[in-house]
Amino acid sequence: IGSFYYTKEGYDNKNPNFGSTYPDYNGGVGILFEQGSSRGIRQQSENGIVTLGHTARNQLVAAIATIDAANGNRKELFDLQKEFFTVTGKSDKSSYIVGDEYDRGRVNKFLRLLLAHRLDVYENANDVTVGGVTYKKGTSYIIPVAQPNSALVQIIFDDKKDYPDVAKLGYGAGFSIAYSTGLSYAKLANPARGNKVEAVKAIETAAFRESKYAYLVDFRDSKSQQFLFRLLEKEVLVKAAFKSFSLDTGEGVRDFPAGTLLIPVSLQSIPSAELYALLKELGAKEEIEITPVATGYSAKGVDLGSSAFRTVNRPSVLVISGAGTSSTEVGEVWHLFDIKLRYPVVRVESANFSRIPLSDFNRIVLTNGAYASLDASALQSLREWIRRGNTLITTGLASQWAVSRLIETPSAGRAGRDSARVDEAIANPFAQRDRGGRVPTSVFETKIRLDHPIAFGLTSELLPVIRESVPSLQATGNPVSRYTEKPLLNGYIDETALARFKEAASIQVNSYGAGNIVLFGENPLFRGIWDATERTFINAVLFGDKAGGGIGRYF
Repeated sequence: IGSFYYTKEGYDNKNPNFGSTYPDYNGGVGILFEQGSSRGIRQQSENGIVTLGHTARNQLVAAIATIDAANGNRKELFDLQKEFFTVTGKSDKSSYIVGDEYDRGRVNKFLRLLLAHRLDVYENANDVTVGGVTYKKGTSYIIPVAQPNSALVQIIFDDKKDYPDVAKLGYGAGFSIAYSTGLSYAKLANPARGNKVEAVKAIETAAFRESKYAYLVDFRDSKSQQFLFRLLEKEVLVKAAFKSFSLDTGEGVRDFPAGTLLIPVSLQSIPSAELYALLKELGAKEEIEITPVATGYSAKGVDLGSSAFRTVNRPSVLVISGAGTSSTEVGEVWHLFDIKLRYPVVRVESANFSRIPLSDFNRIVLTNGAYASLDASALQSLREWIRRGNTLITTGLASQWAVSRLIETPSAGRAGRDSARVDEAIANPFAQRDRGGRVPTSVFETKIRLDHPIAFGLTSELLPVIRESVPSLQATGNPVSRYTEKPLLNGYIDETALARFKEAASIQVNSYGAGNIVLFGENPLFRGIWDATERTFINAVLFGDKAGGGIGRYF
């Protein structure tokens, strides 16, 4: 119909999350069509007037042409599908083993994803130790590579980082689903398989008994975060352990790590029986095991009355949106609270920030953005708010902005230059990805302090993060998380960009008066799928006011 088009110049053909690529890993052919919108009935462009009728006609003709091409190539498509499910990957006799002894909720979430795609999954028959990680029978699973949909298995566990023709890399090079879960996994030659998994079993918890003294919850199960939000909504007094301990639960001495939740009975505003009924209801709903204890005397480590147990304050969260912010990343924060956590969050346009009574909130979130609309008066109000004991949480370029505009309090000239640089990065993210070296979307390894409240609940100090640009958050003071010596796990990075990782922080906390600024170098909520770092962001919301000074040095 005379329309002009281009191909091969943009977008990659690897990320299994893309609708145009997902079919490629399921025996089909994925094709993406995109066109500029007319943004109304008529719009002026460099090619003349673009009309709504023209764009609708283009879309219709492309759809008909696709159907016509599929019909014309039906034999080839059937042959491709047959080869895909009977030949592809069948020579690889190895298997992946994955699991987590303590986070059954996250393991089950991953199992549901595998089973939803009709992949073969087996129970692990024996305890296996690989690379210092023990995969225990009953809490770990085996996924063979050689199965009907081998290609999907291999892209889920993708760790490719060798690209001979870098010029062909488009938007991204590393999107490993396995790394996004944050679960430990390894590839083995011939692990012993147990029974085939047909469905995800419900989490079994011990019979819940009433205690007249206290209850404990192991925070390593990721569902414990939602459970904590439910308790805070009900105004239940909850404390978190900032040191590990061992205690006799009546069924033997059990070890509890830092992050363990303590729910005392006598300190509550409700009767013991009412507390028991509430915990029984919420524990069953969130599939959380609650351990009743009859004593506060520990067999090892701190006692339950120690100052190492600190009260968790109910977060009241404000998110800045609008001009100068990344709408997609604001949406990811909104989705986290609204859909996943089911917890209230207030959004305000950046232009209206000065009209907001900041005293109504104890957490403010700034996602990737420049925040040029916050004038000197707004910045001073924000500094005073933090000094009074509140917590600012920033991600991506907003962390760079916070360092230059809040922490360092630079001169007006430098502030203007810093703000302009961040403005440019927001307006042209592809230029930001290439500045200082080539960094298509890729997965990197960081080392996080497990004793720090931002890491409460994590079971491995090696935490995979996803980046789309060179790091901009410099490691100063006492970072919570830094990149390892060889950080690239999946994707591509050139030597120029790699050098930028050595002095950078992935997560850092700066104390500011009585408050804290929690700085994330990446986007911990990447596309709402990166469970590996989502926990750290939620911890910043829950424990950000206690994440500053006095935690101790590590790096």
